Amino acid sequence: MSTALLFLLVACGGPPEVKVQVQDIWSKPIEGATVYREGQLDRYTTDSNGNATVVAEVGEIFVLAGKDGYIKELSRFEIVEDQEDIPSVTLKLYPEPEEVGFFAVGNKGPYMKLEPAVIKAVGTEMTNVHGLQDSPKVNIPLNQGPVRVVFNTKLTKEEISRQNLRLSKLRFVESTEMTGLLGPVSVGLNLWVADSDVDFEVDRLQSKDDYLITFTLPREEGVYAFHAQGILDPSKASELDKLPDELKVAWSFKAK
Repeated sequence: MSTALLFLLVACGGPPEVKVQVQDIWSKPIEGATVYREGQLDRYTTDSNGNATVVAEVGEIFVLAGKDGYIKELSRFEIVEDQEDIPSVTLKLYPEPEEVGFFAVGNKGPYMKLEPAVIKAVGTEMTNVHGLQDSPKVNIPLNQGPVRVVFNTKLTKEEISRQNLRLSKLRFVESTEMTGLLGPVSVGLNLWVADSDVDFEVDRLQSKDDYLITFTLPREEGVYAFHAQGILDPSKASELDKLPDELKVAWSFKAK
């Protein structure tokens, strides 16, 4: 994601220089990263502290940083004359996921991978309820502010939208009353079922296969899950059997 910055530099006979520091998203310096200006051939390499100095010029500048194993990052800024302070910019790189899926960022590295859980249906001949049987293994702390999840997928942003990707807060239901052939019947569920949805934003990172999902959780502990086609929606219980097995999953985590 690009960051808009305004830098004022002094015209001092030579071309202006911008100090760049490259870090990972947990603020650890990245040594050996390549830094360069968009449209220019010159390349700069960061030192052991993640620092490099880029020769720039007056006007709008785009600086990119990258390294194998990381997703590139870009910063846009403008250089104008007649200011004594020489600016610096920090570029933070997300590690490149090694496989398709959802990866929670957390307060410190590495990523926490959300494992897919198979959706289970329980019911009678007349009605059924579906949800997740097991509690999630990934815990996301509530005190970290907006939650960030890197989503690695071959889908385009438009295709993601068509898949109706949703994030739902779940509640655990031990048993419920359903309609059977002979009337109401109590059915044991022991399932995590969808309760309400959480809004989120999806932004493409500087990669064709990686997106950043950001959202803010309610300030209370709970279990949440990403799911496509809204298949945790209670109104879609009857449609579950029509879907291919690869879509009968959700990616859950616990906020605590």
